[in-house]
Amino acid sequence: MNETHVTIRGNLVAEPDRISSAKGDFSTFRVAVNEFYRDQVGGGYVDGRSSFYKVVAFRAVGSNVQQSLKKGMPVLVHGILRMSQWQTSNGETRSAPEIEAINVGPDLRYGIATYQKVPGQNQRGGGSEQPSWRRDGNPTTDPWGNASAEAAPESAVADLTGDAAEEEPMPSSGPLVEQQAS
Repeated sequence: MNETHVTIRGNLVAEPDRISSAKGDFSTFRVAVNEFYRDQVGGGYVDGRSSFYKVVAFRAVGSNVQQSLKKGMPVLVHGILRMSQWQTSNGETRSAPEIEAINVGPDLRYGIATYQKVPGQNQRGGGSEQPSWRRDGNPTTDPWGNASAEAAPESAVADLTGDAAEEEPMPSSGPLVEQQAS
């Protein structure tokens, strides 16, 4: 599936809205992304255009957004870019960019945050922790819920002593650029 993943950094322009639907609750909020550039004459920074993005956050992310973020906070949002379309009352079709949030957090360049784990949520954003399996085949608790409750077959246990353990990680292009394989 081809999806366009984006990461934006900006400020919340209003309090997040909680919306209830037949499929469940979710949060929406708007982020203003302000461009700025260095003035070639004076050398100072000059404000450029502002872009506004609607962000939709489902499940645990949406719930945590409601409890954590307030108007004016600097945030980082990573998610899937989509185009939202609707009809106006006079029949015109309008569209705007919308981001389905995967990750949302405060921008720590401008302040500090205190992290508080929500009981009953694992790091994948839902449900209780499920049993997993260690290399020796014994069950353990995996906070990501990666394995099923059945015993892992011998072929599923990774050998970390071979060539894979010596591979170096790919260098990062920067803090806001995510490298993805197509």
